[in-house]
Amino acid sequence: MISFTELDPSEASLHRNLFGDFGISVSDLWARRNDAQKVIYVDRKGPFFEALRRLFQVGHQQLTSAITYPGDGALRMAYTNKFMARCVGATVWESLLQLYEYLEPIEHAGQQEWRVVNRRPLYELPESAPEVIAAVSPPRGWAQFTHVVRVKPADVLRFVCPASRQKELRASIPEEYRGVPIHSVGK
Repeated sequence: MISFTELDPSEASLHRNLFGDFGISVSDLWARRNDAQKVIYVDRKGPFFEALRRLFQVGHQQLTSAITYPGDGALRMAYTNKFMARCVGATVWESLLQLYEYLEPIEHAGQQEWRVVNRRPLYELPESAPEVIAAVSPPRGWAQFTHVVRVKPADVLRFVCPASRQKELRASIPEEYRGVPIHSVGK
C-alpha cells in the first residue's frame, strides 16, 4: 500500500520524523482515480470496537469452517489474503480483510492518513520498512509491471524535502518532473 497524509508539510514534523523527510504531494483527482481512502482510526474500547470485534469473530468462524483441509499451506493463506479467502468461500472474512487494510489504532489519528491499497495483495515482503523499501526499489522482475501506482508529472503538486537536500533532489528527479515545485522543510 501507499500511505499519504493530508497534513500540510509545514504541519507534519511528527509525521516526517516517523516516515521520512521526503514526500510527494499529489492532486485530489489522482487520489480519487487511484481509490485513495481515508484511514479509519479505531479506539481499542467502546461500541465501535466491540462491533468490529464481533464481526471479525463471525468472519473468522466462517473462514475456519470453509477450510476443510487446515494443513494445506495454500488454504492457510486465506487467513491473511483476501483473494484466497474468497477462493475458499469465506466472503465475510474477505471483506473484513479489505476493511482491515484501512484501520489504524486511534493513537495514530494525528497522521491524518489516506491509503492506496494494492487490488491484488502481495504478502511476500519483509517486515521492516527499510527492508520493504530495499525489496521494491527499484522494481525488479514482474514488480515493474504489477502492483505499480503510476504518478504522472501533471498529478504531482510538489515534492517535499529538507532545505539542505533541495539541490540534490532536483538533480535526481527525472527530467519530466523538474518543473514541479519543491517545498523545503526543516534544515
